[in-house]
Amino acid sequence: MNRKSLLCLPLVFLLMAVMSCSIPGFSSLGGDDYVKTSAAQTVDAAVAMNNATGTALAQLNPVDQNTGQTLVYTETPTSTATITATSTVPVIPTFTESPSSTPTVIQEVCDLATFVTDVSVPDNTKFTPGEHFTKTWRIKNLGSCTWSTDYEAVFIGGDQMDAPADLNLTKSVATGQTIDISIDMVAPSSAGTYKGNWKLRNADGDIFGLTTGNPFYVQIKVVSP
Repeated sequence: MNRKSLLCLPLVFLLMAVMSCSIPGFSSLGGDDYVKTSAAQTVDAAVAMNNATGTALAQLNPVDQNTGQTLVYTETPTSTATITATSTVPVIPTFTESPSSTPTVIQEVCDLATFVTDVSVPDNTKFTPGEHFTKTWRIKNLGSCTWSTDYEAVFIGGDQMDAPADLNLTKSVATGQTIDISIDMVAPSSAGTYKGNWKLRNADGDIFGLTTGNPFYVQIKVVSP
């Protein structure tokens, strides 16, 4: 025991003497008995706590009977479940209304002609003044009506060159067929370029031309001998 402890002992005993006089029941137990009793109670409480702690630890960490080793349980943190939110809103398909196509109506034309070729006297053929010649066109029927012999080729303007004003077709022409229309003419007496325009006329007297509406024509050059 050191010197400081020796010096403190008289103070401790003095304090205990004072307490024995002031605390009720202390004198009946006696100073030494009280100290012993308090100390025993403290020891018993500590033992009880230690036993309780040991029991709890033993319950948490039991001993393996085969190996004698203490089984230590480690608490694993609970994993957090991941919840993925799923959209419950239904997807509404969109429909784009396309403009309805308008059917193309091809209206049939009864009388319609097209030029195929010049069978004779191509454009700008040269003739001497007063020379006779025969102009022949090959024309095709593109209409829905058949051309009968009542149909005519008619002069509509330009230089007639002594040709008749009209001439009946020589045969019937069904849709898709062709006909050669020949007309006798005479070259003018003066030198120059001459052109005559022609169309067709049906049995009702209606005149019609080519698909473009234009006439078919003859064009020659008159030269001096």
